[in-house]
Amino acid sequence: MLHCRGGKLYTGHTDDLERRVAQHKTGAIAGFTRDHLPVELVWSQEFVTREEAKAAEQQIKGWSKAKKLALIRGDWGRISHLARNRQDTTPARPEPVEGLPSTSELAMPYNPADGEKRESSRWACGPSASPTGSGQSDVVLADAAAEQIRTHARLTAPLECCGLLLGEGAAITDARPARNVHLSPQTHFEIDPQTLIDAHRAARAGGPQVLGYYHSHPRGPAQPSATDRAMAARDRAIWAIVAGDQITLWRDDESCFTPLSYRLATG
Repeated sequence: MLHCRGGKLYTGHTDDLERRVAQHKTGAIAGFTRDHLPVELVWSQEFVTREEAKAAEQQIKGWSKAKKLALIRGDWGRISHLARNRQDTTPARPEPVEGLPSTSELAMPYNPADGEKRESSRWACGPSASPTGSGQSDVVLADAAAEQIRTHARLTAPLECCGLLLGEGAAITDARPARNVHLSPQTHFEIDPQTLIDAHRAARAGGPQVLGYYHSHPRGPAQPSATDRAMAARDRAIWAIVAGDQITLWRDDESCFTPLSYRLATG
């Protein structure tokens, strides 16, 4: 999505984001954006197939400007409010087209007014997730990946850290740190879009898959908050939440975060 002169918004899709944005910025593409220079990229999302990208493009084009601005901010509360008040004919949240919205490229704020609110998070299904030393586990987490997450959180505190969980199937083999590009990193996080784009390109070239995302709670327990739930994509991605040295894993399911047990693996 591009912000154009006069506050207008342009939505499109491409298989080469950097090249297409550069073309729009230089006026190389005749049409709307050339007539409304200058333009700036304000939101992007990567999809597995062109068909998914086109479906998301058409969905967003049907939204009001207010709803598009809320999407740029990652403000799903505002999107839901607009839908409830019939200011849009689209649903309160998009149906789960894969990758829209992604927890990586939307601002994903949480607003911990106090620790108690996190401790009694009503968005988690079942008991807290925990590692298990033996027996069957939902996920295998590489020791090195777990230490990378903890180290990133320690180095970033009191700001929030964030990044990607990479691997295959139910095995997380790597945690890739990303810049937190949110304007208020003390209480919010937004994964640098370029990090996700690069990871998906590497996955299509045969590299590890993007299994999910991690972030830290510098001032709260390692549990999803109500705002985490509001910003979730309901795409069954794995979320790792780190608080101090504790890491919990969760599945972003349709109606709640489901805790995942995990086993640490060396090598």
